[in-house]
Amino acid sequence: MPRNHAFSSPVSRVIRWGIIGCGDVTDMKSGPGFQKADLDAVYIATPPDSHCEYALLAAKAGKPAYIEKPFARNSTAGQTIQAAFQEHNLPVYVAYY
Repeated sequence: MPRNHAFSSPVSRVIRWGIIGCGDVTDMKSGPGFQKADLDAVYIATPPDSHCEYALLAAKAGKPAYIEKPFARNSTAGQTIQAAFQEHNLPVYVAYY
């Protein structure tokens, strides 16, 4: 089977993440991720009712975001998040673990 070189080649640089969430991982690795200028992306791992708020802040700050599922509390919030990232020409992803 042919290899997909996009996924098999080494990473050319380190991605600097800002993590917004709760628990030990955020205590060790983060601060308000969208406020740090040297970060490449934001990981949002908060309770679902705050995903939209933090996603909109990340988009406004020009940071791509990776959001824990559920992506949003309802379809309106999901559409609001998607529109904000499209407006800023940024990717937004759902964390499916």
